[in-house]
Formats: sequence, structure tokens, C-alpha cells
Amino acid sequence: MKHLKTNESPTPQEVLRDSYEALNKARERFEIAEARAEKAEQAAREWNQSAKNWKFDCEQNVAYGLSMKALAEKAEAKLAALKEDALGIGKVLEDEGCSCDCDCDSDGHWSDCELCMGCRIEPFLQRIIKATEEDK
Repeated sequence: MKHLKTNESPTPQEVLRDSYEALNKARERFEIAEARAEKAEQAAREWNQSAKNWKFDCEQNVAYGLSMKALAEKAEAKLAALKEDALGIGKVLEDEGCSCDCDCDSDGHWSDCELCMGCRIEPFLQRIIKATEEDK
């Protein structure tokens, strides 16, 4: 491209060489653009796959959360029923009263007392009732 600087007419060889150089530069630019396009397409495919994976993970987490909620609701219902049963048993035992043969008061018994069924069960019922109240 020396002729452009000197205002001389280019020779056919110079025109051919300049055209060849321009063609090579255009080819290089095209190859660079093509490589960038391939990278962009690959990035788009990867992003699309990531989005699909993320959506699948979200759907799985929602399904898992719903199943955990259902299990928690069942567990709460069972706890409520257990508490109701324990209170019912406690009410029956309270109505029947202590039938131990010892002379202990209602606050407790000695370690060597022979306890009736109500006095043996009562501490367990109290623990069940307390545990069901603490979970709420």
C-alpha cells in the first residue's frame, strides 16, 4: 500500500498484493468473529442447561417442601391426639384417685411404697403432656 502514500499509480502486482492482504485480513476477522460466535453459542447452551437444572432443582425443592409440610401436619395431628389421650387417661386416673395402700400424701410416695397403677402411670403422662406443649 506504498502507492497510497506517494500518489503513484499502483502496479498490477501491488494491486494484487494489496487485494490479497485485504482478503487475508478479512478472513482473519471472519475467523475471529466465527470463534466468538461459537463461544457465545456454547455459553448460551450452557446457560440454558443451567437454567433447566435450576428449574428442576426448584421443582424438586418445592415437592420436597410440600411433602415435609404434609409429614409435619401428620406429626402435629398425632401429637395432638397423643396429648388428648394422655389428658383423657389422666382425667380417668384423677377421677378414680390413688388406690395405694400406703399413707403417703398426694405430693408423692416413698421409694419403698407399692404404687397403684395410677401413681405409676402419672409421671409418664405428665412427661407426654409437657413434651406435646413444648413442641408448639
